[in-house]
Amino acid sequence: MRVTLAEQFKEAFAKAGKEIPSVEKPDVARKPPPQHKRIESQRGHPDGTGASGPREKAQASAKSPPRATPVSKKQDAVKKKKQRPSKLQRMPPLGKKTPSAFQPLDYDVYRRGMNPSKPNDLPLGSACDPDGHYGVSLLPSSRPNWESLVETTAPPLLTFVLTGQEVQCRQKANCDLAVERELVLGLDFGTSTVKAVIGDSALGREGISFAIPFRKDPGVAGYLLPCRLYQQEEIFSLRAGGAVHSDLKLDLLANVESMECRRRVVAFLALVIRQARAWLFTQHASVYSSSQIIWKLSVGLPSESHFTSTEAPLFELLVRAAWILAGDPATDLHILSVDNALIRAHQLQDGEAPENHEDVEVSVVPEIAAQIYGYVASEQFDPNAPNDFMMVDVGAGTVDVSLFHVKPGRGGKWDFEFYTTVVKPYGAINLHRRRLDWWKAAIQKNYPEMLGLALAVDEGKKVSDIQSGLPASLGDYFTNAAVVFTTPDQHVDTFFFKQVFSHVFHDGYWKASKGLLTRNDLNNIPVYLCGGGSRHPIFQKLTEANGHRSFYSWMRLNFQALNKPSNLDAPGLSRLEFDRLSVAYGLSFLDVGKIVKAIPRPQLISVASDTWRDNYIDK
Repeated sequence: MRVTLAEQFKEAFAKAGKEIPSVEKPDVARKPPPQHKRIESQRGHPDGTGASGPREKAQASAKSPPRATPVSKKQDAVKKKKQRPSKLQRMPPLGKKTPSAFQPLDYDVYRRGMNPSKPNDLPLGSACDPDGHYGVSLLPSSRPNWESLVETTAPPLLTFVLTGQEVQCRQKANCDLAVERELVLGLDFGTSTVKAVIGDSALGREGISFAIPFRKDPGVAGYLLPCRLYQQEEIFSLRAGGAVHSDLKLDLLANVESMECRRRVVAFLALVIRQARAWLFTQHASVYSSSQIIWKLSVGLPSESHFTSTEAPLFELLVRAAWILAGDPATDLHILSVDNALIRAHQLQDGEAPENHEDVEVSVVPEIAAQIYGYVASEQFDPNAPNDFMMVDVGAGTVDVSLFHVKPGRGGKWDFEFYTTVVKPYGAINLHRRRLDWWKAAIQKNYPEMLGLALAVDEGKKVSDIQSGLPASLGDYFTNAAVVFTTPDQHVDTFFFKQVFSHVFHDGYWKASKGLLTRNDLNNIPVYLCGGGSRHPIFQKLTEANGHRSFYSWMRLNFQALNKPSNLDAPGLSRLEFDRLSVAYGLSFLDVGKIVKAIPRPQLISVASDTWRDNYIDK
């Protein structure tokens, strides 16, 4: 098949993992509006007024360079040869690793917001160099337009008479406990919030799953519990009092050996488990008071983390310890009880027999696999179809991308074969931090006297569990502010989206064509864009990828929405909000069989031969 030059050009950029740059003709009209024109390179007055200075004149003169002295073609060739870098200069620096699809994720990247003294290891590109790329104006009345402080007020939790310490519903008098019911508690422990769903596969024709409400807030907000833990002296709680601990999951993944981080995660999840059981036994006592409940506990992890050797066993240990701690007879969670639960979890993992309140089957499942369960378990699923799917989960900290095949396994289980699975720190909060970095540089250059705004930016970088939506654009970050880029390619959002685009469509999609799937397999493949961060306009641009200049002619994606299952009991949850609970829902029902990585198909190697010898027969 004849390959065009354009396809070869795209191949080269795809191998490098970069987006093909746009080619734009010079346009003298591409200047900021008159009200911003005066402050492109010099700081204006607070009211937006200002005058052109020497730098503007220098830039204007730079647009008309002096005529170059003519040189011969031979001299020009010699000059170009001398300017070409040597092979040693073209080599990448030592110690710089080339990203790969299954390279372990460096979770320490999240902590730069909590540790401002640490250097910024997320490259910002030249958009943060304020020379000649933008115009900005602020007023003395400008104020931050986002949640800039760590929230210390605990959300109003639902309260119940029961504490949730019991693993069984209070039994009716003279009832026969011969009937056993298997319940699965699915926990989606995210960066900013935790979601919980309890599944009962024997209730009703298709089983019922109960989304656990934590707050009285309407819609999906009622089912989202911020990942914040409060500590007063040596007692942990979900209600405000004493010190507040946030970034529980990210802190743990960045410091897996830290006992403090482990304690906080165990205590937080134990309180969540108590809240879930208290709600279930209060709302559905008539169903479960006459049954012996057999408990399962399922927790999700990013797909890439599931295949590492340390994180899945660690989460299994901590979740088991949380279950043990939730059944502790003491109502208050003391730090000594947390330590005892961790010790006991180690003993159970070593083979000791569990007591009644400790008996639970714990499983750690890739979040992406759980998300697709609502579809594969529905009537829409055709076991004879290709059933290759691509999931793009945009969270607060990460974007988790996986391309995989799913099929029914043995004994009612589901088997998953992952072709690509990549996780990178391009979530909504990291977009927020990139923009704050840009604003800090812009304020320092153009408005150094506005120290209050600069301090607000520093505080804003510490927050990773913002519950309200992030500002839609860069100019929305402050009131009475305006930003105009004279060179749109230098916009901080443009730099960020290029990295997201490469992560999703190069590492997650295109690489599957290199020995894993054919072009026909990848053409029109179903893609699900989900997660709380996917609502932001920057990530919504991913749905416009078809026909992109960096795509091959055979590349086409079929973006679809996750449908809300009919057996999910979640009052007030709309169809468009289901994806926020899709992981927890899948965890409450999904019975996983095999989870494997796909192995590249062997390619045929042509054996070179001496054509002249083929025409003769040896004696």
